[in-house]
Amino acid sequence: MLAKFGFDILELSTLATLRVGRATRRTLCRYGHSPCLSAAVDCVVARARQIISSPHNTKFWEPLVLAHYITVIETLKRALDSPKTRYKPEVLCATEILALYELLEPSGEAAWIRHSAGAAHLILLRRPESYTTDFERALFMGHTGPIMTEALLNGKRCFLEQNAWQNLLMSVICKEKYYTVSDCSEIVVLLIMAKSKIPGTFWDMTQLLCRQEEPSLEYVVRIQKWCRELRQRFVDWKCKYEALIREVGDVGEGTMEFDRRVKAYATFF
Repeated sequence: MLAKFGFDILELSTLATLRVGRATRRTLCRYGHSPCLSAAVDCVVARARQIISSPHNTKFWEPLVLAHYITVIETLKRALDSPKTRYKPEVLCATEILALYELLEPSGEAAWIRHSAGAAHLILLRRPESYTTDFERALFMGHTGPIMTEALLNGKRCFLEQNAWQNLLMSVICKEKYYTVSDCSEIVVLLIMAKSKIPGTFWDMTQLLCRQEEPSLEYVVRIQKWCRELRQRFVDWKCKYEALIREVGDVGEGTMEFDRRVKAYATFF
């Protein structure tokens, strides 16, 4: 890949929106074995190479990037149309990688939302019990943020709030990484579990405020109680996070651990 494009996809691992860092290395092991995954990687790398190229080389990369984009769309469509391949983790990975390509496009916000929604739907269709390998779980964890964002933007409940998905999140926790702020550390997973309740809470509040008939007092009190409980979960998380950071100690600014801490705390806010 480096020889092909003069760019390494691992350079994109700091793009935390998709948390590609943990899944990318496993993705590279499958490069060349899955047509849609390989095409998606080529597409993203070509686009990144175009971005960092000098202005007079931009026109050279434009048709190449477009050709790779057409290829990945065609191969992904074929994979999704086939019952034998649509639920394979490589297809889900390709969908997430394609969303990363849209992020690298100046006008790709709407397309990113569509691709993220498509990846979220694939994750839902695969069901919680199908995420058994480290690769599949990394892909799942890498898309929890967009799943919640998509639910919030579309005014619907987030399926991650369901017990089966909450249990999957709990099973991802790696106790050995207690002293780090990583995708599979307890402190991060607990935050994701709490955040997954927000879209549903917004939906409940919308139903409460927009319904034509007067809601029952019991229903209003139940919503109020739940909002207080959810707020307390975030307060408790903040206390737990601050205690963990005090226990572990400071880390150097600019390090991966520092960036993870900043990201987790920013997500909380």
